[in-house]
Amino acid sequence: MSEAPALKEMDLIEVGPHRTPAVVKIVYPKDSPSGAALVLFNKREPTMHDVVWDGSRWMFPERPNYGLYAREFDPCAVKLRRDT
Repeated sequence: MSEAPALKEMDLIEVGPHRTPAVVKIVYPKDSPSGAALVLFNKREPTMHDVVWDGSRWMFPERPNYGLYAREFDPCAVKLRRDT
């Protein structure tokens, strides 16, 4: 298992085995119970969800998605639509 790559806001990352494109919205403090960061994915309906590092890739944690959606002109949503 490797150490998680450093993240910063607006980074474009790939999540899970399907390599889902996502943009980092918020980087959480180290050892946060929420995970490593909050990302936006799904450019058609930009959705926010936490990500965790599993030792080899970014993953969505196995907990419910609470239906957090981004506004159309959120800078992360704009980047997701433009760059993916």
